[in-house]
Amino acid sequence: MKYFIFILISIVLTSCNSSLEQKDISLSPCQDITYQKLKYMESKDLSDSQREYLNIKDNECQNYLAEQKSPDKEKKEAKKNLMWIFYALGLVAAVAIFVATY
Repeated sequence: MKYFIFILISIVLTSCNSSLEQKDISLSPCQDITYQKLKYMESKDLSDSQREYLNIKDNECQNYLAEQKSPDKEKKEAKKNLMWIFYALGLVAAVAIFVATY
C-alpha cells in the first residue's frame, strides 16, 4: 500500500511538470533582433525585402500584444491556476492517506 501511494504521488508530481504548454514559453515576436534593428532604421535605407520583413513582424507583434491583453488569456490563466490547486489538493490527500496507513 505504501508503494502504491508513493507511485501515485510520483505520477502527480510528474504530471505537474508536463502540463506546461509550449506556447506559454515562446518568445514574443516583438523581441526579434532583426525586427528591432530594422524598426529603428530609416525607411529610405531599407531594401524591399527588409521592408517586407518589417511589415510582417510588425503585424505579428501587434497580434501578439493584442492576444496578451485579451480576456481569453485571463480565463486561461485562471483555469491553469485552478488545475494547480487540484494537483495540490490531490497531493495533500495522498500524503494524508500515506500518513494514515503508516
